[in-house]
Amino acid sequence: MGAVDASKVSLEGVDLYAEATPQTPHRPLSYYFALAAILPVKAIIWVSWLFVAVQLWRNGFRLVRHSSPALEKIWVIWALLEVLFSLHQWHLVDTLSRKPARIEQASMPRLRMLFKRIVNVGLHDPPVLDPDFAQDLEELSLDDIPKLDFDDPRALDFRNALRTWFSGASWASLTRYPMLSWLSWSMFNASVEDVSDEQRMLLDRALVMMERRTGATFPEKLGDNAKSAAPGAKVKPLRLTLDPVSVQSRPLLAYAVINIMGWSTRWWFQWEFGVRYEVAGRMEYLIRAPPGGSSEPPILFLHGLGIGLAQYSVLVSAILKSPELAHRTILVPLQPHISQQIFHPRHVRPPRHRFVVQDLKTIIERHAPGPKKEAVVLSHSNGTVLHSWLIKAHPELVQASCFVDPVVFCLWEGDVCYNFVYREPSNGIELLMRYFVGSELGIANYIQRNFDWSSNTLFFEEIPNALDPRRTMFFIGGKDAVLSGDRVRKYLKLHGVTEDNLIFTPTAAHGEALLPVGPIMPRIMEWIKATRPLSPS
Repeated sequence: MGAVDASKVSLEGVDLYAEATPQTPHRPLSYYFALAAILPVKAIIWVSWLFVAVQLWRNGFRLVRHSSPALEKIWVIWALLEVLFSLHQWHLVDTLSRKPARIEQASMPRLRMLFKRIVNVGLHDPPVLDPDFAQDLEELSLDDIPKLDFDDPRALDFRNALRTWFSGASWASLTRYPMLSWLSWSMFNASVEDVSDEQRMLLDRALVMMERRTGATFPEKLGDNAKSAAPGAKVKPLRLTLDPVSVQSRPLLAYAVINIMGWSTRWWFQWEFGVRYEVAGRMEYLIRAPPGGSSEPPILFLHGLGIGLAQYSVLVSAILKSPELAHRTILVPLQPHISQQIFHPRHVRPPRHRFVVQDLKTIIERHAPGPKKEAVVLSHSNGTVLHSWLIKAHPELVQASCFVDPVVFCLWEGDVCYNFVYREPSNGIELLMRYFVGSELGIANYIQRNFDWSSNTLFFEEIPNALDPRRTMFFIGGKDAVLSGDRVRKYLKLHGVTEDNLIFTPTAAHGEALLPVGPIMPRIMEWIKATRPLSPS
């Protein structure tokens, strides 16, 4: 299949000339239903504090009297546990907020390559089948990056996407300082004032690249109205790992319920499907192996943010009980740091990138049959981050890939960062996702202190056999509240992906693929069942 001419790709549906973020729409009824569900959960902490205070006041600084009824003693014990747990949680939040981000600094050559890739997206015919693309980029000089006209559709599109990193500020309000501030964070995880001389040279070079790509020049100041010592400082970029950590406390009861659900799901899988628990390095995982072994590649499922195994019980159960997959080994790595497993020692200690890749490699090599060690990888949401790490480090281990609600594409455009952390929820789903997922301590720590967008970004040309529907599949929803489904679809289609291996559901929300009702899960299952050892295309 040939490449697509980027200059002729339709930009229908993209508001290229927008100069300000639209006002938040009127909140629907679902928002208030969600709020009604959240408030009682949040109230448990404050009611517990109030109850303990009243008990101390009533009983002369004693929580209970010997003559107190048994039920009252139970309530006191629970309330006291909630109070102590809230203090522990607040201490953790304060400690994590003070710690610097755990981001492994990329090398200068890698950063140069990264920004060359970004500014080249949509500029020329995509290198769909060009094996020399990486070498071509390495040899690309600054002069080879065309200076687009301000009204060029490619420049307009890039500018509009870039504004997301500034909370949708009008393009006219962006000056040199906030752009340098964003570039400094995105490249070095540092404030622009703290970079070294060598880093500053690369920073200035990246700024020139951005000016060429956007068809615009960033002024030093806005004009006579600029009164700040740092011109343009009022426009603040989103700097995910430098901005304060946003955490909303939740009661011990909520964690207890979630953990009980997770443990129960795991025990049920062990009892019903013969799943067993194993460890590879630092990674815990579940495995279901056929009694006589398997001659076909194992299926590796990488889950996303939320409540862990219980959240994916329907999908994993469907895979485990499928007669067509009874002869296949199923592997499910566990990720306690993004599963609200607060009682786990790694809840606020996410594993490093290199250790995750090393452990995934160990798991695949341990359970894949034959001399050619490879697996079919199915990933959802944040699981696509681990998927991308594995592909980039060891593409030979990935026999086929299925990306569901992938957050790894177009990360440079900022939609995932803005939607998940910064945007004000405007409906019930977004509000529930923000409180029960995005603002949980372990997840917030992972996203806001350990999420390296440059490392987590996956470019299309890095995917093996990306145009072969037997080897690569993408499932994207048009109503996704985390990523921009339309933008990701456009990016994939720009590189030649067709409906053969891109399933775009306009009405689907993030995570809808996990629901047994609807057309998405059956399509995922159909694709998994069809995977077989194949010779390279």
